[in-house]
Amino acid sequence: MRKSIERMELVHDFLKRAFSGSLHAKRILSVANGTLGVLTGASLAVSVIGTRWRKRAVFWTDTRSNRSIAC
Repeated sequence: MRKSIERMELVHDFLKRAFSGSLHAKRILSVANGTLGVLTGASLAVSVIGTRWRKRAVFWTDTRSNRSIAC
C-alpha cells in the first residue's frame, strides 16, 4: 500500500512540474490517476501472461515425462 502511494506521489509531482502553467490542478491529478491505471493494467497483464505460461510449461513437462515413462 505504501509503495503505491509513493508511486502516485511521484507521478503526480512529475506531471505537476511538466504541466504547471498549462493545466489545472484537478486535471493534473486526473492525468496522474489515468497514467497509474494504465501502468497498473499493463503490469497486471504481464503478470497474468507469465502465470499462464508457467502453468502451461509445467503441464507440458508433466505430459512429456508421463509419455516417456509409459513407452
